[in-house]
Amino acid sequence: MLKSTTLGPAVLFVLSLLLVFTVGCTDSKNKSSKGQTGVAQKAPLYQCPMHPQITSHRTKQSCPICGMNLVLVETDEEPAPPTKDHSAHAHSNPQGQQKVGATTKSLYQCPMHPKVTSRKKNQTCSVCGMDLVGVQSDKAESAGSSGQAQPTELSTHAPFKLSMKKMQMIGVQKQKVVKKVLFKKIKAAGSIAYDPELFTASSEYQEALKQYLRQKNSPLVEIKQSARETLRAAKIRLKVLGLSNSQIKAINPYKSLSEDLLITNKNKKPLIYADVYESDLPFIKPGQSVEVSASFLQGRAMTGKVQSVDRIINRETRTARVRILLNTTTVQVRPDSYVDVVIYSPVGEHLSVPFDAVLDTGLQAIVFVVKDQGRFEPRKVLISMRAGNDLGIGSGVKEGEEVVTSANFLIDSESRLRAVIREASKGSNHAD
Repeated sequence: MLKSTTLGPAVLFVLSLLLVFTVGCTDSKNKSSKGQTGVAQKAPLYQCPMHPQITSHRTKQSCPICGMNLVLVETDEEPAPPTKDHSAHAHSNPQGQQKVGATTKSLYQCPMHPKVTSRKKNQTCSVCGMDLVGVQSDKAESAGSSGQAQPTELSTHAPFKLSMKKMQMIGVQKQKVVKKVLFKKIKAAGSIAYDPELFTASSEYQEALKQYLRQKNSPLVEIKQSARETLRAAKIRLKVLGLSNSQIKAINPYKSLSEDLLITNKNKKPLIYADVYESDLPFIKPGQSVEVSASFLQGRAMTGKVQSVDRIINRETRTARVRILLNTTTVQVRPDSYVDVVIYSPVGEHLSVPFDAVLDTGLQAIVFVVKDQGRFEPRKVLISMRAGNDLGIGSGVKEGEEVVTSANFLIDSESRLRAVIREASKGSNHAD
């Protein structure tokens, strides 16, 4: 009886030790499993607003450089998609190597019409006549021919996401990329025609034409030759002054010349001279629409059409004269009065975005494409031309994509900040 009472406390002591050991092991396993899940879940990151390289996972930390409190970094960026091993794919697919090798030829492209391309040197554009220039890679060819975007990696910008609330707060607006016919607006200074020199040259041509018609059947060869040469010299002078062949042929030798170049008649359409810079001359063709405004018109505008373009450029002003015939006869104008001219020149169909959608730094032009779930993707684009408030885009975006048209500077600042954070995260100095 005494033996059984002395063994009871010992058994209880052993059982208590086993219980403590079991609970401790279970606790340590739970802690280790919690630690592993904590590592798998990304801890909140705090960063200095002025020095992005200073980061910490602890709250209420300050920057050792400037002393500012570290702020929470929003982890709203999507994980980068897994990259494919293109080298292994190329080795396993010899046909792919042949395709890549087949697209390494030189490509030449029209600066104004990216769809016009050629593999040959010294070619001109079939649309505008400009010389084709070499492009750096075949990506420009695919972008110009198919109109699809060819995204370029930008080291200065990074994609990011914004919530709908923040987009509304900063006033983000967007618009789709569309394909449409663009019109280049060419502005020039002009005046109501007053040209005594052209009137005199036309009179001389008319007299030379009369003389040639009288002497063309003469038996004397010298007289016919003299009349022919006189007519030829008068015709060349009219061409130098800017008249086209059709306008010269319209001069009737048996009718009196119009005095519109000296005085304006109320019942006749006024003629306008506009001085256009040589850089804009390739876009101007006879028959294009023109809008004319002037102070004496008191807010009204007159319309007209281009009649001809001078072949000679003024050496001092680097301009050529464009002759415009107005469509109205009801406006009384005075010779040599100043007017403002806008010539509308169609430049073909292009992918276009609003002018405000592009940030042009001088070295590169950037737009921000709006993706799903409020994601903004910076794109480098090639501007082919400007037509009023629209910009023609040669490559970088495709039809139907949405681009940011307002709050661009705020979006640009955020994208640049994310790029700095991305670079700093590669070798960040933690303040822990």
